Amino acid sequence: MRKFCAKTALARVVYEATGAYHSGLERALGAHLPLVKVNPLQARRFAQAQGVRAKTDAVDAKMLAEMGNVFALEPDEPADKIQHDLKELRSFRAGLLSTNGIKATGFQPVRFSVMYYNLPSHF
Repeated sequence: MRKFCAKTALARVVYEATGAYHSGLERALGAHLPLVKVNPLQARRFAQAQGVRAKTDAVDAKMLAEMGNVFALEPDEPADKIQHDLKELRSFRAGLLSTNGIKATGFQPVRFSVMYYNLPSHF
């Protein structure tokens, strides 16, 4: 994707914040591309306001691009590695403190040893 985007002058890359998946995109491409994160519900409402009822990847991509153009969305400041790490640790801590315990973390990939060593005690 980075190679493809390097060949084209991009004003912005609009994407939906979708749980654990968008953080990987931010980590990999945030420093290289002008990323704009949007709320999935707002993106869906925009598509509905345009009269689009179908929900496919191609339609979503077109509507996200259109939304970026109509609202002239500005790219987000890229977060550095420490900000991503702190956000992940905060999310992990919140899951451990919730009433559902470890189920709330959704068994995401564990990147930090402190998180790994705390997991077995909660099964």
